[in-house]
Amino acid sequence: MKVILLKDHPELGKQGALIDTKDGYARNYLIPRQLAEEATDGALRTLEQRKSGWKKREDRELAEAKKIAAVIEGKPLVFLTEAGESGKLFGSVTAQDIVEAILSTCQISVERKRVLLEDSIRTLGKHRIPIKLHRELTIEVELEVKAKE
Repeated sequence: MKVILLKDHPELGKQGALIDTKDGYARNYLIPRQLAEEATDGALRTLEQRKSGWKKREDRELAEAKKIAAVIEGKPLVFLTEAGESGKLFGSVTAQDIVEAILSTCQISVERKRVLLEDSIRTLGKHRIPIKLHRELTIEVELEVKAKE
């Protein structure tokens, strides 16, 4: 069955793509969750109109992400935590801690899932953490973990 994707899907493609998928997958998963619609003649005609709206929204979101990136980049985040003699932290610095630090220093709210932290930070020193602000824009934030004295 041919369907038009209404939202981005990591395995199938981007929004607006015309894909061919199995009938059951389309009817039982994609269409009920409003991830896709059947590619009828009428739907294909309206696809072009939708694409222009999606493009405008995408451009607006990217411009907004670039503004946020300009504010966040270059501002180091400093965390003061309890640490042992060997430089290991008694706790850890998590993605939520990074989001709160960005909010307090830059007055910008970033979703926790946008912070691409593989594992919590458990050592002292400088770390570079990627933050995905937009599908096409990922920045790196420098943070420094220092021991409390």
